[in-house]
Amino acid sequence: MSVIKVLTLREPWASLIGEGIKVIETRSWRTNYRGELYIHAGCSPLPHKDERMELLPQIMTGPFHFGTIFLKCQLIDSIPITNEFSEKEKKNNPSNFLWGGLF
Repeated sequence: MSVIKVLTLREPWASLIGEGIKVIETRSWRTNYRGELYIHAGCSPLPHKDERMELLPQIMTGPFHFGTIFLKCQLIDSIPITNEFSEKEKKNNPSNFLWGGLF
């Protein structure tokens, strides 16, 4: 019997991963798992109090995927997010910093 690994994310973060805009997902826990992973977009409404939501029409090309498993990807690494890593991403990949939950 196969086990399918699925990670649920709120929108718009799930769709941002699908569009390749967000390539880092931050979690408070580590995982030893590597390999095939499916992304499920939760059904929660968009967080209207987050000022980043105003940027979505400028950067997204596709629809949101509320309530669906819509993407197969690969989990390739799990690393601790340090201040040094976060600052490097802020400088080298501002999109990851903005949408990746970095501090």
